[in-house]
Amino acid sequence: MKKYIVFCWILISILSCETTVEIDVEPHEPRMVAYAYWVVGDSELPLQLGYSSGYLNTGDPGLLNNASADLAKNGGVAVPLLTTGEVGEYSAIYNLEDVPGDEFRIEISHPDYPTAYANAVVPTKVGIDDLRFVGESYDVEYEQDVDQYEITFTDPLGEENFYALDFIIDDGFGNTHRERMTIVDPRMVRGPKKEVLIASDLHADGSVATYIIGLPDIEQLRMYNEHPEATATLRLKSISRDRYLYAKSYRDYNQSDDNPFAEPVTVHSNIENGFGIFSIEQVHETILEW
Repeated sequence: MKKYIVFCWILISILSCETTVEIDVEPHEPRMVAYAYWVVGDSELPLQLGYSSGYLNTGDPGLLNNASADLAKNGGVAVPLLTTGEVGEYSAIYNLEDVPGDEFRIEISHPDYPTAYANAVVPTKVGIDDLRFVGESYDVEYEQDVDQYEITFTDPLGEENFYALDFIIDDGFGNTHRERMTIVDPRMVRGPKKEVLIASDLHADGSVATYIIGLPDIEQLRMYNEHPEATATLRLKSISRDRYLYAKSYRDYNQSDDNPFAEPVTVHSNIENGFGIFSIEQVHETILEW
């Protein structure tokens, strides 16, 4: 009986203990957040601006008004990016020409935040040399038939190149959307917004690169898009290293968001004194026959 009383006293003592753990959280200094995705050939260059919020701030980061932004090419005269009238939206009317190696710099100022900078270089455009149907398979995860295609392109010699693929359906009525692709080649990685990413170090520099990608069953797509002008387009995008790392880390961040055991992921940024991404890409389109 005595042992039982002692045991109960110990158990009650343990259960009644309360430990307070204090965690020091560094104060967050809000910074501007900028997103600028430009494609060679465009004549209107958009920029979206917002501001960051701290870890303990449960509100969403907001868009930013009353900022000024300037664009300069190769250190030349700056061109202003003007507000479009929408909150946080700015743009410049500027013909982005196909001159690989041209370097653009944006400088963003706001009275409440440190001035932010970012640089982006026009990449070399790489086209699909050959697109060949090689067979059929089945995507177990998404329960759909898949057409496998072999993609061949020539990687430029002496350059660090990165690529993204996406598959666009135009229904013939002016509406477009991305279709999900199935990764068959383990050298490819999935990016956000149904993109597939390729890094140049996966094949020999300057070589003819060959990959296998799975596209949704073309015949089924054609059944759902009966307009005579409907098209299916595979796009090979030449992107920057920053754009590749941003897309890959953003995907990893989203995948770890609901996983308590996942390692923390920092989303890549090339904005000095801020966060976000400034990138310029080249796009080569191949229309599939259906």
